[in-house]
Amino acid sequence: MIGLMMITKPSRWRIHVAVTWLGIVVASLFGLEALADQVADRLQPLIEQRSGYKTPDPSKADPWALATFALASLYSGKDVALANDCVAAYCSRNPIGPFDPGNLETLDGFPGYFPLQLMWRLYLLPKAAAHLNESNCEAIRQMMWSWIETRSRLTDAQGSVWRISGSENHDAMQKSGYLLCAQALARAGSPWGPQRRLKDGHTLEEHTRAWTKYWFNYFGQRAREGINCEIASPIYAKYSVGCYYNVRDFARSAQLRRRAEDFLHLYWADSACEFLPNGVRGGAQTRVYKNDYLYQGTRYAFHALGWGYGWREGEPGNLHPYALLPATSSYRVPDIITACAADHHRPGYLYSSRRFGMGDWKQRVYTIEFDPDQTSNLRRDSYVTSDYVLGTLTLDPAREYNLLIDQNRTMGVCFASSANDRIIIHGRADDRSQGRTGWAEINGVCGRNAMLVWRDPNARDSIGTRIFVSQGEVWNNLGPGEDGWFFTRSGNAYCAIKIAHGGYTTNVVKNRGVMIDLEDMWSPVIIQMGQAADFAGGLNHFQKTARSNSVDYDDATGRVKYTSSAGDVYEVWRQSKAVPHLNGKPVNLNPPKTYDSPYLQMIHGDARAQFSYRGFADLELDFSSAYAPEKD
Repeated sequence: MIGLMMITKPSRWRIHVAVTWLGIVVASLFGLEALADQVADRLQPLIEQRSGYKTPDPSKADPWALATFALASLYSGKDVALANDCVAAYCSRNPIGPFDPGNLETLDGFPGYFPLQLMWRLYLLPKAAAHLNESNCEAIRQMMWSWIETRSRLTDAQGSVWRISGSENHDAMQKSGYLLCAQALARAGSPWGPQRRLKDGHTLEEHTRAWTKYWFNYFGQRAREGINCEIASPIYAKYSVGCYYNVRDFARSAQLRRRAEDFLHLYWADSACEFLPNGVRGGAQTRVYKNDYLYQGTRYAFHALGWGYGWREGEPGNLHPYALLPATSSYRVPDIITACAADHHRPGYLYSSRRFGMGDWKQRVYTIEFDPDQTSNLRRDSYVTSDYVLGTLTLDPAREYNLLIDQNRTMGVCFASSANDRIIIHGRADDRSQGRTGWAEINGVCGRNAMLVWRDPNARDSIGTRIFVSQGEVWNNLGPGEDGWFFTRSGNAYCAIKIAHGGYTTNVVKNRGVMIDLEDMWSPVIIQMGQAADFAGGLNHFQKTARSNSVDYDDATGRVKYTSSAGDVYEVWRQSKAVPHLNGKPVNLNPPKTYDSPYLQMIHGDARAQFSYRGFADLELDFSSAYAPEKD
């Protein structure tokens, strides 16, 4: 059984829906047990796993180990004395110096930087703070002051929410810290207090109010334009989202807490639309380093948290330190979203969405830009089934996108058979980054059960195009067929791959899979998918169907025209800045809806999103209101 899904009624009684692996839905009147209690039963072992993962020596442990052990232990009320020793060691051994604009490394380039959000949480979270000794409380307050005194500036808080410092996750870590530290110190006793002034001449109270309004607008504007530009990143999402939890839990403003909670609802609704029963989110991604974050689905930022929330079964996995922020939060994903994510028998559908990312980068600040009509010229498409998710990003090669969108794009297929079963198309970075990072390497277009991916003409620090095929079932079943097609199956999923032009070589990635390197790096790659249930004759039937699909490669124009099994006609041009065509028309990079799936809907230009799932009242998320100053 996947778990109990609760529908809240006007009365105190609740209907619980049990969704089984057979897809049987059984509704019955139940008592007062809440889904939140079930989630808590899963999250607590994950938290205790982190406290017992590796008992640190406070005199030697690194900042991550100190902060992780301290938060997990203080929250659980275990090893309190050792946890306090870890807090003291963290504060004394990881001092925060002043920010020097002439040396940008002083903004975030010190050892204790990343775990700061864990320190803020253990100070602000009553369940953990109850076990902090007073000397550690004061040490953390001093650290808070060192963090914000020269870094937090009222001009930034009053500026655009589309100016991103360092990167999207760095921006969230920095600016959520400015808010949380300012308001904590404003409420602390001497020598702190609301009238204490920071380096820019403004008081803690002024900074608190300015950053409160900033974050209120941040969540509202991002909800209306596509959530994040580090899109579904398996590494960086946890840092940004962890900060969102801290703002939701600890912001002084009730308005901001509600807005942050609605944004988290939207984040998880977006994820649920692409969630697979193995705990992996499918679809195209940005900022995926060419290492295990690309090769393995178990490295997905929220693989363990998905188990904790009841979205999947199996082994829980290892909770990353930043996932401790959601795990120790009172926030719970709405039952309607959990029910949808845990339904692994949804019929296939296309999920299309707008994303943002045009802009520039100067002095470690990314500026997000939109056209005058608020278009962003960037769409994301995923075709979602119970057996796989395939997906692409489609960009306009004639436009300028910032480095957060350009870095390490990946597009391909994630299979439901296992978390690590996948076929991923990506660029081959040059030696300057030790093969780790390339920019603007690929573009793509996706529709019903088919996708095309090709090298972007703006690619840089990149020397090729690669197809990663995971080890095990996917690779073992892969073999070239007639007419240059590769065919494989994984679980109940059939997959066909065709390199439109030229040959290939293969290279083994030890214990991970095989890399197929295109000899013609500009050649588009076609992927055609199908579910076993739709092919009575099995894989042979699927192969015959795929081979019958028209593939036309015109060497003179560089055009590849493919007619998919669903009858959709794709046209792309190699080494060209032309936008791809679908069914005879250029792909609309600015679709009318910001989110468009059978479950999540938002019309672009509106500020209201709606999530729907059978058996539940619709979940309405309204980001239209403006911030109104509150009396403390």
